[in-house]
Amino acid sequence: MAPNIPPSKPYKKHVFAHSTVFPAENDGVYSFADTNGDGTQDLVYIKTRNTSTGKVEIHVADYESKFQKSTMTIRTVFDIDDNGTYLMQDQNGDGKADLVYIKTRNTAAKTVELHVADAASGYQKLAFQTDIYSGSYEENAVWTMSSKGDLVYINFGDYGFNPRMIQCLVFTKESDYQQRLQNTLPRLDTDDSGTWCIAPTCDSVFPNLYYIKPMNPWTGKVEVHVDYETHGSSQLTNRGWKSHAIELPPSLTPKENGRWLMVNFTHQEQPDLAFIKTKNTVSGRVEVLITS
Repeated sequence: MAPNIPPSKPYKKHVFAHSTVFPAENDGVYSFADTNGDGTQDLVYIKTRNTSTGKVEIHVADYESKFQKSTMTIRTVFDIDDNGTYLMQDQNGDGKADLVYIKTRNTAAKTVELHVADAASGYQKLAFQTDIYSGSYEENAVWTMSSKGDLVYINFGDYGFNPRMIQCLVFTKESDYQQRLQNTLPRLDTDDSGTWCIAPTCDSVFPNLYYIKPMNPWTGKVEVHVDYETHGSSQLTNRGWKSHAIELPPSLTPKENGRWLMVNFTHQEQPDLAFIKTKNTVSGRVEVLITS
């Protein structure tokens, strides 16, 4: 039976749909981040493989040019290493996105490691490094960082003795990532073929979780599922899921052609849904679609 997706207003309007300055290439991670502190979201390509410098590189196309102009191409302090997650987030709170590397495999102390190259040094200096977790974790779980600089771990696989729950751990920045807070919420009645991510902004202890399903075979639509607080408690004692169904061109639906994520592009209360298409594009360039 097809799932019951309630009607909703979000994600019905395409606010941006263009090719970009970047050639279609998939040797790293594409994302959005404020790289210059002006409050807008630039398109960022963190190149982690096949770089000419032998280092991880950052390539930026700025928001002001509608991603048509390359405003930064720089090698960073990081050696090529594919044992974790790279992302752009303002970890130190200066308004500019830092380059964050969460190393989850092949670490010296067999722990998860956090490494931060700060924007102020042009990503040439490791401003913060620490071991953050000595316990076990799932290989297919998601590691990311909230807008507050807290580290977030999402385990959507088998969680302990209760496979019906999703586990969310937050390692707080104020404790230098040594304090761990835990929250659980009910699993979605769907498979794990989609993308898990968090809201681009976070005002409470735990960020809202988003699950983006690229194509529901019953509806032929992209689905966005967001967890929400029913009582507004900072302890998140009562959670639920709200779902939105979105009609997009069929060429955008395959997950393997790019990356889905939530982004604060239009600066509305509800974050925007973004798709960065990196393969099989008509233009031969990386293409961006943003739906509000």
